[in-house]
Amino acid sequence: MTLDTITPSSPPVGTNIGLILAYAEGRTGTILEPVTSFRDARSLPMARPPAPERRGEILELAIAYLAQNGLANLTMRNLATALGATTSVIFYQFGSKEKLVEAALARAREANLAVLEDLRSADSHATVAQAFVAIWDWWMREPPRLAYSRLNMEAMMTDTALSDEMREELLSYWIDYFSRWLVEDGHSLAEARTLSTLLLAAQTGLTVDLISTGDRERLRTSVLHFSRLLEAPRS
Repeated sequence: MTLDTITPSSPPVGTNIGLILAYAEGRTGTILEPVTSFRDARSLPMARPPAPERRGEILELAIAYLAQNGLANLTMRNLATALGATTSVIFYQFGSKEKLVEAALARAREANLAVLEDLRSADSHATVAQAFVAIWDWWMREPPRLAYSRLNMEAMMTDTALSDEMREELLSYWIDYFSRWLVEDGHSLAEARTLSTLLLAAQTGLTVDLISTGDRERLRTSVLHFSRLLEAPRS
């Protein structure tokens, strides 16, 4: 299952997730039932703890929840309630809240990388400027995908019991990734690292703005403007 399976009908800012997926009681196999509210989700209890192979499905549901609610106030109890599960089911799959957060961060990186690498595979001359617009548009296409930007930002800013080393790696990974790409675009290494830092800062600011205001039109105009700065003539 991918996030394309989760298609809330309402925007991610200031509203409940418009479509939550919950397991139907007594079903066999991998079956997901759409429900229209957290209340409906709670009315569909799990018949038994899911098999280990369902870990990925629960993770996708958790990411959809985190896209709406973020990490700052995350508890296993409120997550379980929102997903119509029990805390024992989530602990069974992940062991702890910290392990769940680590798994969500790893999934976010995997998803973002897939989008960027698909862009590069489709166009060997694709630039970082194009990637900046492409990843933003991909996040905006489905509300749960906002989690893929929001998770990294909140993990570095809030107390999620992550180690200092992991917090630093969340940022340095993408600085290194975009720096290598910018060097391929023709920038010096020093300039590439500066631009990568600005790019990530811009993504963070745009994400905070989106969560606060929901003004997608204004923000996309800003995304396009910043992308032109990335391709501006270099001295």
